[in-house]
Amino acid sequence: MKIYEQSLSGWGRYPVLNCKTTDVFYPLNDITSFHEQHSFTLRGLGRSYGDASLGTDNSLVIQTQGLNKMLSFDKKSGVISALAGVTLEEIIETVVPHGWFLPVCPGTRFVTLGGAVASNIHGKNHHHTGAINRFVQELEIITEKGPCICSPSKNTDLLNATCGGLGQTGFIQSVTLNLKKIETAYIKARLIKVKNFEEAIHVSKDLDSQYEHAVAWLDGIAKGSHMGRGILMLGNHAELCNLPDSKKKHPLKNEWKRIWTLPPVFPEWLLNSTHVGLFNSAYYHKMIGNEQNHLLNFETWFFPLDILSNWNRLYGKKGFIQYQFVIPAENAEKGIKQVLECLAKNKLPYFLAVLKRVREDNVSLPFAVPGFTLALDISLKYSHVFNVLNELDSLVLDNGGRLYLTKDARLSPATFRKMVPEYESWVHVVRKYNPNKKFASLLSKRLEM
Repeated sequence: MKIYEQSLSGWGRYPVLNCKTTDVFYPLNDITSFHEQHSFTLRGLGRSYGDASLGTDNSLVIQTQGLNKMLSFDKKSGVISALAGVTLEEIIETVVPHGWFLPVCPGTRFVTLGGAVASNIHGKNHHHTGAINRFVQELEIITEKGPCICSPSKNTDLLNATCGGLGQTGFIQSVTLNLKKIETAYIKARLIKVKNFEEAIHVSKDLDSQYEHAVAWLDGIAKGSHMGRGILMLGNHAELCNLPDSKKKHPLKNEWKRIWTLPPVFPEWLLNSTHVGLFNSAYYHKMIGNEQNHLLNFETWFFPLDILSNWNRLYGKKGFIQYQFVIPAENAEKGIKQVLECLAKNKLPYFLAVLKRVREDNVSLPFAVPGFTLALDISLKYSHVFNVLNELDSLVLDNGGRLYLTKDARLSPATFRKMVPEYESWVHVVRKYNPNKKFASLLSKRLEM
């Protein structure tokens, strides 16, 4: 095992640490036999925004991209089994030509399968289908005590603690997943303009049941009665009869768009309120009328930001925080308004805002509760940003909400425990399989897990 020093960060580029790292490949050696290492931190492609895949002073970061082997794919039943380092992109390329698709997609395809399970990823269809754990048929995990198989009928406590457990139970070696049957590689989309976030919530409540996928882009610069104006995007997988004749010959064909790359150093002053305000206004008003219908390929629908391979550089050297929280439905409108008003009062702009409705997460360490989640991209170039985020934590907590830990880089352990009362039962299972904290991360150290 070759060990080397590497500067690492999450997708938010904060914090940045020098870590001891190693790469693993198939067949996988018994990593738990390396007793000279205090602990192990697991890392896929580093797309978790905060410190979930960063090591502590005494840990070894195990990078899993080398575990990129497909094990099996049943084209009739739509069940796929793959090693943890296989990416969602690789799965899509394999299964779409045969009429299958991922049951849950995050906002990027550049995520490993193991990372997707560890974060219990959710997508635009969470209100409809829930998170990815609902489709996991089996996990093969290397725990501190050795290899273990878990499934909905075997070692279910380990399964439920691992999905969304951020790598604290052990090393996910392979995943068996149930896929979704599709007729075409397209989404039948309906776009609706909303004058503010309240209208987005109300329209979502009225229409979400008709659509598998639903998400709203919000303008983070608009103020007053237009605060949170945006575009609600609703969609279903298109059937063959929905396609024009020109596309019916190859309904499952997809060609990835060309990916562009930003320069290593991107001037942070370019991403300011004035420029973003101009862009947001143009994006909002370019949609003629209050409603449009489109037929979109799945890349445009699921992964719009992937066209820029390193769009996180837009925020400059200091990076950014994606502050994603969920608030129960009964408090959602009030709580979200308080958060947005707090940001406006403190003159802290958010440059990307995504709102969607969610259902409950049925795992041991859940994020979602029935309600609405809002994800905000906030630049770290502002000196008062952490003080304001602490204010937001209190508002979210007062409204019965919680944060998505995969995106987090600064939540306090005390606030975390108040937000997630399920923590004690989850950590009890973790200690059963990881009694000596052999698997840990900077996040688990920060939150005193």
